[in-house]
Amino acid sequence: NMAKAIRESLFPVLQHHSDTAFYRRFAAKVNAATQDGNPQPKGSRSLIDGNLALLSHIDCNTASPFSEYCKLSAELSLSDSNVLAIALPELQATESITTYADATDAELAFLVTVINPQANTQTHAELFKLTIPLTNATIPAQQWTTATLPENQLIVVTAAVFYYRKNALMGMIGLNGKEFHPCEVVGVLRG
Repeated sequence: NMAKAIRESLFPVLQHHSDTAFYRRFAAKVNAATQDGNPQPKGSRSLIDGNLALLSHIDCNTASPFSEYCKLSAELSLSDSNVLAIALPELQATESITTYADATDAELAFLVTVINPQANTQTHAELFKLTIPLTNATIPAQQWTTATLPENQLIVVTAAVFYYRKNALMGMIGLNGKEFHPCEVVGVLRG
């Protein structure tokens, strides 16, 4: 149930573009994380008490591994007041984001969702986006911060790269789909 609640909360960046085995892979990872290092007795274990490090860098579509298309490593930090910061270093667009097909632009999106582990429901969500022209452009360092997040809940950070082709009549045409969608669960934190 927890794996399903997290998967459903990822829709703004995952949409319907995961591979067909993602739900099984992700459920297995959530189960392993719930059991690993959990001090609670079997039968009453919750993911929030498990090894959340096992939920880092999980690809949502193995046909397009996120790390092959996004060479950046986001730094996540949670303050004492339960505010999450996502920091990216300065980047050279074509060195940091791998070009795809005839894409002219990309958008790097970070989704932060908060899941109540007792009710398996989403209690908060924020989306941060960075538009990246696929040229030799230099993009300055970025930092986003969330609002104060609910305590004693799971904070799920997911990232995706959306590719677009500029068209004079239609504007930006999206190129992502079920066969190609670089997206990963970056990490899960205890709030």
